[in-house]
Order: sequence, then C-alpha cells, then structure tokens
Amino acid sequence: MVDREELIRRGKQYCQTHGLVLGQPLGSSVHGIVFVVERQAEFGSTAMKVLERESSYFRERNVYLRLGKLDIDEIRGWKIPRLIEYDDDLSLKCLGIHLVDVSPNNMAIRE
Repeated sequence: MVDREELIRRGKQYCQTHGLVLGQPLGSSVHGIVFVVERQAEFGSTAMKVLERESSYFRERNVYLRLGKLDIDEIRGWKIPRLIEYDDDLSLKCLGIHLVDVSPNNMAIRE
C-alpha cells in the first residue's frame, strides 16, 4: 500500500533538489502519486510522478526512455507524455513527465 506521507516527502525533496515548486496532487494509484510541478525559472506546469517501489520506478522509466529513443510520441491517437527528467536516487524514485495540460479538470494529454 502507498504511504502517502512518504511519497509527499519524497516529492518535496525532489522539487527542492531540482528547483521545482510542488503543486497539487493530480491523482494516485497503487504505484504512487502524480503532482503538478512548476519550474521556478520557467513558465508552465509539468507533472511529476513519485513511485513507491523501485521496480515500478525502473519499469516506467525504462518504458519512457525506449519510447523517446524510438521517437514515439503517440499510439493509436493517444499522446504519450514526454519524460523530461528523472532521478535514479532510489530514496526519491521520481519521474518528471511533461504534460501540456495538467489541470485537474482536464486530464487529456494533448498538444
């Protein structure tokens, strides 16, 4: 089961380390929590996923890396979020995932 407080702590630490501002949670699952994050020096929001388990982190990170290497950004009409950064510090297990629209009222991934 996901320890929400621990995931929030990791998210805050990741943001502090990478010059980000942690925003509202967008949602959660059995694997982790997705937050809105903003760069202090740039305009716009992105999303950050904090994963509970090491295996989930590496599986998801590796999928995004493979998709990026193959230049795949859409599957059957569905836009794939772009991985913009990640941190293999296993105490954090955070993925920075670029979503154009990360408002909680509009979770469609689009450009």
